[in-house]
Amino acid sequence: MLQSGVIEPRYVKIMLNKIAEEQPYIMLADGVIIAHAGVDDGALDTGMALLRLPYKIAFADYMQADIIIVLATHNPQKHLKALAQLNEFLEFYDGGNVIRRAQDESALINEITRHI
Repeated sequence: MLQSGVIEPRYVKIMLNKIAEEQPYIMLADGVIIAHAGVDDGALDTGMALLRLPYKIAFADYMQADIIIVLATHNPQKHLKALAQLNEFLEFYDGGNVIRRAQDESALINEITRHI
């Protein structure tokens, strides 16, 4: 998102600081969390990025995740449709496991677009 101009460098720094201090992430599905900073923290557009880890890591001493979705938006309303589609994909199409099984980025994009 940084390379594509969706966020400024400060967004990453603020998000990481908030994760360490305030823990602003939400478990969307088993092993899937979403992390973000605020709309005024350097978001230039709306976007999502996905990180798939080889194994689950602990967050906040009670959650474990191997999929981290980063959300950025410059408008508090603009991202709501994408967030609803993501939630539907995770809940109704076993999206977490679809993400885990994807062999590469292209396969993952095809699977996600097929379901939403």
